Amino acid sequence: GYANALKAAGHHLTDYILTKRLIYHITATRRYAEETDNRTLESAKNDVRLMAKMASECILPEAIYCEADVVVVVSGLNLWPGALHLLRWAGIPTVCILTESPYEDNEQVEWVQANPDALVFTNERYSASTHDGWGYLPSSHDPMIHKPVDPDPEAACDVLFLRSRFADRQALSRS
Repeated sequence: GYANALKAAGHHLTDYILTKRLIYHITATRRYAEETDNRTLESAKNDVRLMAKMASECILPEAIYCEADVVVVVSGLNLWPGALHLLRWAGIPTVCILTESPYEDNEQVEWVQANPDALVFTNERYSASTHDGWGYLPSSHDPMIHKPVDPDPEAACDVLFLRSRFADRQALSRS
């Protein structure tokens, strides 16, 4: 939604899809470890921080190559914090949109400290009011995606059970 809104406002965007890069590095590390019977690499593929670092290292060169005026990071907890530091060092303005508030606020506070010059927004009013320097930016809405649709008869059910891993929501479900 944010990307479509920026495009509609006339901005040119280049996507840096971190998920695809994470999958690439995990897959490549796994395959190389299997081919070489390298036990060090076998354990490396399970090292989340290492995989995040490898997947994030090209953000600065990509931003320079694209002559980016600004880098916008949405829900970046899988982004290596060093990438934020490098963007700051290079003088490239950075905007972080935190979408995991309030449940991941402690991790997000630590993460954004890698670039204290970044503009930081969260989709949670409470988190914006309790963390200095965080602005409130509601979740985006894209009318092409977020719209009523006719129910799918194949998906009909009598009961739908949804569960959340968050402790406060689990406590509510038990009461």
